[in-house]
Amino acid sequence: MSTNPQYRSALIDFQKMRRRVALQNIFALAGKQPQLLSYQSVREQLHAVEKPNTELREIPIKAIQGSVGRYADFTQDFLPKASVDPQRWARVKTQFSSLEGVPPIDVYQIGEVYFVIDGNHRVSVARGMGNQTIEAYVREVKSRVPLKLDEDLDQFILKAELAEFLEATQIDHLLPEVDFTVTVPGRYTIILQQIEAIHFSLEIQQNQSVPYERAVKSWYDQVYYPIVALIREQHILAEYPQRTEADLVLWIAKHRAALAKSLGWEITTDSAVKALPPESTSNLERLRERARLFFSKIIPVQAINGPTPGTWRQEKLANPQGRLFGNILVVVDGTSQGWQALTQSLMIADLEGSQLFGLHISAPNNGIKPEEKRSIQTEFEERCRANNASGQLAFETGEFTEIIVARASWADLVVIPEIALSGENLHDLVQNCPTPLLILKPQHTVFKRLLLAYDGSPKSEEALFLAAYLAIFWELALTVITSLETDHAHITPETILQAREYLESYGVRASYIQSESDPALSILNAAHEKACDLIVLGGYRHHTQAGANCSVLDEVLANSPQAVLICR
Repeated sequence: MSTNPQYRSALIDFQKMRRRVALQNIFALAGKQPQLLSYQSVREQLHAVEKPNTELREIPIKAIQGSVGRYADFTQDFLPKASVDPQRWARVKTQFSSLEGVPPIDVYQIGEVYFVIDGNHRVSVARGMGNQTIEAYVREVKSRVPLKLDEDLDQFILKAELAEFLEATQIDHLLPEVDFTVTVPGRYTIILQQIEAIHFSLEIQQNQSVPYERAVKSWYDQVYYPIVALIREQHILAEYPQRTEADLVLWIAKHRAALAKSLGWEITTDSAVKALPPESTSNLERLRERARLFFSKIIPVQAINGPTPGTWRQEKLANPQGRLFGNILVVVDGTSQGWQALTQSLMIADLEGSQLFGLHISAPNNGIKPEEKRSIQTEFEERCRANNASGQLAFETGEFTEIIVARASWADLVVIPEIALSGENLHDLVQNCPTPLLILKPQHTVFKRLLLAYDGSPKSEEALFLAAYLAIFWELALTVITSLETDHAHITPETILQAREYLESYGVRASYIQSESDPALSILNAAHEKACDLIVLGGYRHHTQAGANCSVLDEVLANSPQAVLICR
């Protein structure tokens, strides 16, 4: 055999291939080459099941990416390593040129990938000769997660983890139409922990053994699908094109937990979704809105203009939840007026089915003592419990306005007792608070009669929207006042007609007053004459600094005994 020229040529070819291996090792990172896949490891990790049938056919050589027993003897390209016998390799190559040729190889097939059972040398020689296909006896191996060609290590790890998850939960049999694919390794462990927690809870509640499949289904119904429904409803996946629904479900849950820990409040899933950081900066407007919470901590609040008038209403209409004020932020300072503000907030929560977010703010250099903190916490919880209300109280130290503006993003209404405000705080809050702001006066009252100050400006349009809502759902008697004594050209005698037409389109009946006297004085007199206990009006038209000429809003707040609801 040693004198056969084909054999000698084959030995030379073998040495050339060995030099290619050495050269690849030099250029490879840390001298490591991509390895052939181990069939046994892949089968176990994918929980694949071998089928008994065998089929003879031509298969693509490039799809042969693993081996049963020789995966360590060849590179991923089936170049021979040092452990391969050169004489045997040369004999196999010589056989390719003989009349009888070589017999078919034996392979397992998992998805698009083949693993050599017998015939590793034949594959190596055929690939070195540039052959595109090779004849093989193919035995199919079924896997819930079939392999695809040219997948990298991370992709294989993800598939292995998915197979492990499916094997543990059987969820692909319970919910065959649902895709639980993720793009980041390690996520299925989180899901399994959630299912285990539900399984444990069910067994405790029922005091008996509960089938694991029931816990899996409960997890899907109670945890997974509600978030998926929100993702689909708000088209969130379009903002994260490289992710899957399962990715976002886990990310939102993690983000919500982080927010709850940071804020000291339990945040709804919908609120957590609104605060998701964008994966790219292509949508600058969304980026700015979602970053507002963080910017407010480092930028003086006077430098922020606040959201555009109507933003709050547009968000509420885009994601209707039945009632407008699902989450109410109320400032709790431990004073009698502070507790009255909580009582008023509890009444609103009863009307709206709201959750209360209590907030106590200490000045930067004047922290709260532990015993005082415990006392306020206990009083808050007892008052909520007495009213069958869901409430949570958080304590913060810092600048009052900055904290309120930052946390208002998680609420639908901010309630503040007048005593907690200074002139400067008020101006900054009205200018920057992203949600309606309810300023409560010392006396506690039940809202029965509402006065809307309307001048046709964008912010008074928001006040008109809220007034209509309160008249309908809180069943308040409504009076609308418009003052023509102003330097704003858009106010005309027809302005009040616009408000009337809007309200009547929703079946709201109201009294209408058209005044030609000073706007602030007109509002105060109308509120007194109509025995109103709540005034609703828009915020400042332009950025206003403390110390500037008093606006209509300033005069109303300073002189009105009624609560004032400010819209933007």
